[in-house]
Amino acid sequence: MYFADPRFPGGTTRAIVTEATALSHAGYRAGLCPVMGPTFRRSRDYHPDLITLLDKGILRDVDPAVTCHVRAIIVHHHALFTHLPQVPVGITADKLVLILHHPPFNGLGEAEYDLPTICSNLSESFGIAPVLAPVGPAVRAQLERFSPRPADILEEDWHNLIDLDAWKPKAGGRQSGRLTIGRHSRPQLDKFPETLAEALVVYPDLPDVAVRMLGAPPELQAHYGHIPHNWELLPFDAIEVDTFLDTLDYFVYYHAPQWVEAFGYVVLEAIAKGVPAILPPYMCRLFGSAAIYAAPQDVLGVIQSLESDPEKRAAHIAQAVVLIASRFGLEQMRPRQRTRRTWHSAGRGRSRANAGGRVEF
Repeated sequence: MYFADPRFPGGTTRAIVTEATALSHAGYRAGLCPVMGPTFRRSRDYHPDLITLLDKGILRDVDPAVTCHVRAIIVHHHALFTHLPQVPVGITADKLVLILHHPPFNGLGEAEYDLPTICSNLSESFGIAPVLAPVGPAVRAQLERFSPRPADILEEDWHNLIDLDAWKPKAGGRQSGRLTIGRHSRPQLDKFPETLAEALVVYPDLPDVAVRMLGAPPELQAHYGHIPHNWELLPFDAIEVDTFLDTLDYFVYYHAPQWVEAFGYVVLEAIAKGVPAILPPYMCRLFGSAAIYAAPQDVLGVIQSLESDPEKRAAHIAQAVVLIASRFGLEQMRPRQRTRRTWHSAGRGRSRANAGGRVEF
């Protein structure tokens, strides 16, 4: 049973969609208990990908007031239990897993959320202690700072998964006469280099280079002072990510020092589309040789090296797709089923058409 805010636009929703799809391929159907968390104060619709899975019956919308017991409750995002629910939840489980999609501390060492309180709220809400599931090594490393630990931690990271059938590598060569460097992310300032000078090191203002950014925050221009003529800034939902990635030659993702990338689903998408990804060195712990790592001042040299050796570039792309398939493909859901026995649900739920309740926080 998934507990999640169905309005999230980013990686959290993608994680649920891909996991539910993997479960469907294995013959299971997952439940979704919608949580109206504190992140969004204004009314928002369900994410369209979740609506699609609900309409197809791959996911089942479940009323939290229904009294039922399931093998496992999977809470996707810490913020959902920042506070205790206003009304009791009727669903109980043998296991309770909190997926940590965000690090407890930012890059400056400042707390991002109160993990011990969230774990306490989960225990009180469901009557059992949660187990923490970090999505990647950057989150896991931060859990070592807690003494005592707020909860047990899974031995293996709960990586986000990707449906490679939905992300076919782009066909053909360069889309324009200029080399195109790009990136996409949620539109928040700390996901971008802190200053324009730092941004220009990895997204250079050169006549033979085009820079495209999908998900640029509206305030980025005011924050930087001005935007170079060779940059194209696109709002978060301006075009489909699949279509956007087809226009790139290299995916270059660097951010402000206060941001810590817990996973980086945007990186998976780029690699799956056959776009070489160039990243900060700390992300090597997660993506290994599927990406290329460089200090900011070395990014342009890395690109020039690959451009001068098309065979090396093509070999990297082919090897990277194979690696992410083995580490992050839908088949990786099966080991989670076998080792944790969390996916056989019991009890009854309600369809989305007549679900009467949502968990409000």
